[in-house]
Amino acid sequence: MTFKAVLNIALIGLICVQCSGQEHSKDNATKVVIQPRVEQPPIKTGAERTTLYLPKLENKRVGIVANHTSLINQTHLVDSLLKLKINVVKVFSPEHGFRGNADAGEKINSDIDKNT
Repeated sequence: MTFKAVLNIALIGLICVQCSGQEHSKDNATKVVIQPRVEQPPIKTGAERTTLYLPKLENKRVGIVANHTSLINQTHLVDSLLKLKINVVKVFSPEHGFRGNADAGEKINSDIDKNT
């Protein structure tokens, strides 16, 4: 098989990948198939699915690995759990710190969060 033939096959494959969801007739004309739109429920993070994990945390000492993006709605996960009377005893936080006010790569020492 020549290089030109291989290139043509590759281009045809690329074109077919790019127009997936479309039908082709014998004369290779493209006809767009319109799929009905299906409403999807909004995506929820694991933190937002409190009904699944709150019963397992009751009467336990809880440690959390979280950073400043660990939110339930606009409230930090730890703040939310404390309001729900969960006994959060330790928070382990990666880069940027628990509240997100540390610079990238900055050393973060053990500390007590002023808000909680």
